[in-house]
Amino acid sequence: MSKFAQTLTYPEVPRFYTWDQSRKVWSRRKQGNAIVNHPGIFEAQAIGRVYTVSPRQGESYYLRLLLHEVKGPQNFDDVKKVSGSLCQTFREACQRRGLMDDDNHLKMALEEAASCRSPCALRSLFAMILTACEPAHPLSLWLLHRDSMTEDILNSHQQELSDNGIQVTDHMYN
Repeated sequence: MSKFAQTLTYPEVPRFYTWDQSRKVWSRRKQGNAIVNHPGIFEAQAIGRVYTVSPRQGESYYLRLLLHEVKGPQNFDDVKKVSGSLCQTFREACQRRGLMDDDNHLKMALEEAASCRSPCALRSLFAMILTACEPAHPLSLWLLHRDSMTEDILNSHQQELSDNGIQVTDHMYN
């Protein structure tokens, strides 16, 4: 693995490398913007996507969190290492890295889901978080994400009022 690749998290890799399906290896991009001080490395406008994983999926979810944090891992043990010490589980590695303090991992899951899921799906995810993930500050999570979780209800209520001839103003909902 090149020194440059060791500076990347898994979602960043596709900006600089392409997957060669026939050889089952990552290859450097041959086009794009040249990277200063890294001859032969080019950056393209590619999006590295790691599939969304529900917090209910345990170790898979914690692995996903780590793939966004750990730079240059070559195997799963590298992902589970924290300060040179190998953790037994991905969850333990997340905890030791401070990724699970103050519900930040749950906040990130809701933020990502809000960008591509319906309000109904967000409410379901929030319910799963409340029942399975034991958030430290559930009210704070609700307050941060209530608008995206309730926008369909608000729109429906506003339409109902409008259909009944009631003038809807912004101050009615604040």
